[in-house]
Amino acid sequence: SETECDGGNQPAHEVTLSPYAIERTEVTVAAYTACVEAGGCSEPTTGAPCSYGNSLAAQHPINCVTWQQAVDYCTWKGRRLPSEAEWEYAARSNGGQLFPWGSAEASCAFAHMFEMMSEQSTFGCDTNDTAPVGSYPNGASAFGLLDMAGNVEEWTADWYAETYYAESPAADPSGPSDGTMRAVRGGDWYDASPNNLRAIERARAMPTIGAVERGFRCAADG
Repeated sequence: SETECDGGNQPAHEVTLSPYAIERTEVTVAAYTACVEAGGCSEPTTGAPCSYGNSLAAQHPINCVTWQQAVDYCTWKGRRLPSEAEWEYAARSNGGQLFPWGSAEASCAFAHMFEMMSEQSTFGCDTNDTAPVGSYPNGASAFGLLDMAGNVEEWTADWYAETYYAESPAADPSGPSDGTMRAVRGGDWYDASPNNLRAIERARAMPTIGAVERGFRCAADG
């Protein structure tokens, strides 16, 4: 299962990335279903609260997918999972923003996330489930990417190591050469702390476990 990591986002350091593209939204149930129907993907876990097979959730992010299922989908699309560094740059942009939208504290004005009921009623953030992708345009990153915080957290291509930032190469870091956990970014809709939705936050998850709070988006070489 996912573990939030304290200290894993240090030390701060600069890296250079080769040109790449990354999808504007998280992969939807409809998009993943098309891959299954075409024979490119296996079916993820079904049944509430997993979204696959739910006719009302076609535009929600696919969840309950393993890391390999995410890889298989991106491969079917001619794409790949983003590295941690690519994901973070897409979320923070050239300005190195704390949250995708800037410095304002995370709330349901910007992201699909857990808040107290009084705040939910103000912004309409129903945290009993995921939300359709792109439901929070105020939370867009400077590059126009949506749901980089909240909704579902996202698989990246990299193995996870808490000390990786201290040894990361200066150009195109791609994570450790091996490991047991994969790096996950972006927080999810039921994170109890707004800090978990910061663009600098790192988490880790067993690649064989598809969790209700976890999905993905694809990237491609530029």
